[in-house]
Amino acid sequence: MPFVHECPGCSKKRKVKDELRGRKVKCPDCGTPNVLGGGGGKPKRSAAAAPPPAMAALPPVVNQRRTRERAAARAKAEETEKAATVSDDALYGRAEALGTVDEAEYAKQQRQTQIIVACFMLGLAGLVGGYLYTSGAFAGPEAYMPTKFVEAEGPDEKYLIQVPEGWTVEQQRGGGNKSEYFRVKNDKISINIKPNLMATLTGDIVGSTQDLMAMNAPGGEIPDNMKEVHLVHQKIKDSYANSYNDYQEDPIKVLKGKAGDLRYSRYNGRTPAFLRDYGFRGTVKIGAMHYIVDATMPESYLDEFEKHYRKIFESIEPQFKLDL
Repeated sequence: MPFVHECPGCSKKRKVKDELRGRKVKCPDCGTPNVLGGGGGKPKRSAAAAPPPAMAALPPVVNQRRTRERAAARAKAEETEKAATVSDDALYGRAEALGTVDEAEYAKQQRQTQIIVACFMLGLAGLVGGYLYTSGAFAGPEAYMPTKFVEAEGPDEKYLIQVPEGWTVEQQRGGGNKSEYFRVKNDKISINIKPNLMATLTGDIVGSTQDLMAMNAPGGEIPDNMKEVHLVHQKIKDSYANSYNDYQEDPIKVLKGKAGDLRYSRYNGRTPAFLRDYGFRGTVKIGAMHYIVDATMPESYLDEFEKHYRKIFESIEPQFKLDL
C-alpha cells in the first residue's frame, strides 16, 4: 500500500509504493539523500566546523597524509552510496517510473483518466444508439405502415392483389406435397393468404342450405349472417381456437371487395410458447376455394394497420370463375 514520505531536507511530501520502502534516493528538489520510509541521510557538515583537536597537534606531513586518506575514504564511501542509490530519473522519472507521485499531479492524472473514460463511454453510447435508431428499434408503428401499393399476382395467376411497395413478397404454387401460399411482409407485419380445404368442403354444405333459405326468404335474399362466406368464416374460427390457448376474437366485420362478399375479424391468442399473437383473419372465396387472409403484428400496430388491411383485402381480384 503506498505511503507518504517527507524529505528531511526540503519537507516535500510524495506518495511512494510500499515495495520501495528502505531504498536510498536523492530528493529531486533539494538533493538531500533520503531513505524511503525512514529518516534522512547524512546531515550537512557545517562550513565552520573545526578539525579534530588530535589533527591540530600532529605534524603537517602527517596531517596532510591523514587528510588525503580521509578524503579517499570519503570519496570511496560516496561512490559506494552512489552505486546503491536509485537515480532521480529512474526513481521519480518525474515520479512516475516507480510509482511515486506528487499529490497534486496524482489528482490531475485521476481527473484526466476520468474524463477519457467518460468520453469513451459517451462515444460508445452514441454508436449503439445510432445503430438502434437506424435499425428501427425505436421506431413507432407509423414507420412500418404502407405508403404506396403495387399490383402483384397470386400463385398460378389465380388472383391479383395490391401489396405495399417495398415489402417482401413470397409465394409458392400448390401441388404434390407443397401447400400453396402468398406472403407479403416487413420486419413487423406479415400477411399470409392460403387456401382452406376444410372451408371449401363446408361451403358445399352451406351452399345447399342457402338455396333452401333463398327459396323461403322474401325476394330470395339471404341475410349477411347466413351467406356462405360468413358461415365459412365462423367455421374457421374453430380451427384458430384449437391452435391457440385463451383465444379471443372480435365480432365479424362485413366488407365488399372485388371478390364479392368478404368477412374479417380481429383476434389474439396465446401460443404454446406462451407468446401472444395479435392480428386479423379474413375469409374470401376465389373460384370454388375459400382463402384465409391472415395478418399478424404487434398489438400496438392493430389500430393503425386495420385500414391498410382492409385495402389489401378488398383489392383481391379473382382471375377466373369456376361454376360447379
